[in-house]
Amino acid sequence: MNKKIAVIIALTVVALIVLSLYTFSPLNKNIQPQSKQVSQLPTIATESFGEIASFHNKDLYENYYTVGFPGEWQITTGKAGEYIFTFAAGNGSVQFMDVPDNSTLQLFILSQIEPKLKNSISGYQKKDFQKLSLNGLEAYKLVYQQTLNDQIDIVQKIFIAGPDQAVVMIFNTKEMDQAANESAIQFVQNSFNWEN
Repeated sequence: MNKKIAVIIALTVVALIVLSLYTFSPLNKNIQPQSKQVSQLPTIATESFGEIASFHNKDLYENYYTVGFPGEWQITTGKAGEYIFTFAAGNGSVQFMDVPDNSTLQLFILSQIEPKLKNSISGYQKKDFQKLSLNGLEAYKLVYQQTLNDQIDIVQKIFIAGPDQAVVMIFNTKEMDQAANESAIQFVQNSFNWEN
């Protein structure tokens, strides 16, 4: 009798292990998405920025990504897949963006996003627009200035094409602080990677 119970327990344990491995495996695309879930990966130390906090987005399987921020930046989560951050000289966010199927990322930026910015932002002046390659990903960088309360801000928007949705990273700094923060901004944009 004890031998039968031991066999049943052993088979149950093996079945639970196999079920757990299947259920939580990244190869299993049939599991339900962990919507609005994000997790912070262990921090790492770097020479330039001290500790780096890496975050792992777990919105929908096809939109999994990681991104890193300097440790002194304050990070909060917004809607699904969104990070909102503040740092000494500015603020910004990382968020999803839908691009219509009948358009390309570049065309959508130039024909839809930029005209809306021109019409809605006080003192809008485009400073730069260029194609980037971030970790082999198609990306575009739009830099413009805006005027708020007689203060000039520089806004950088980094658009990154993805398998399902695009991501836009927005960095907003005062004009006088923009150059001093450029290396941190470059670090964040270069840390981004889709996981699928």
